[in-house]
Amino acid sequence: MAHHGRGWCRLVSLKAHFFWAHGCPYCKKERAYLDGLVAQYSWLDIVDYEVSKNRDNVRLMVRMAKDTGGSTSVVPTLFVCNQMTVGFNSPEVTGEAIHTQMVDCYKRILRQGGEAALQAIADVEETLEDIDPIDLPLLGSLDPSVMSLPLLTVAIATVDAFNPC
Repeated sequence: MAHHGRGWCRLVSLKAHFFWAHGCPYCKKERAYLDGLVAQYSWLDIVDYEVSKNRDNVRLMVRMAKDTGGSTSVVPTLFVCNQMTVGFNSPEVTGEAIHTQMVDCYKRILRQGGEAALQAIADVEETLEDIDPIDLPLLGSLDPSVMSLPLLTVAIATVDAFNPC
């Protein structure tokens, strides 16, 4: 199996659920810290839930807390990998705990699915190598093994648009 470096890691993402309220200074601090983590880690996705104006988000937060074996009715509350963090003290304290939790969780996900992901990528690349170039009217010969799927789709759709059938 070919080694693909770290590029395949982009296939795996970590979703964190952030519950916050308008006017909450601790929520604002945590959001700024989370934005920094998102800028640092392309695999991190933060889903926001505003709770002061949305009762459905409050119910979701309470249910997610119960699912983790806890309870909460305060913000900020963050859920990552079935773990709940309530409140935000500072980037050095709570922020570092959240950072460690996210990185550790992501590493666990990669260990659990990493080999399967590498094999899937190798299988796709092997399949692409076996595809012969396609001869298209107007565009000439296109090699799918060196084109991105969106570009190949647009090329085929363009030619198909001129199909009189």
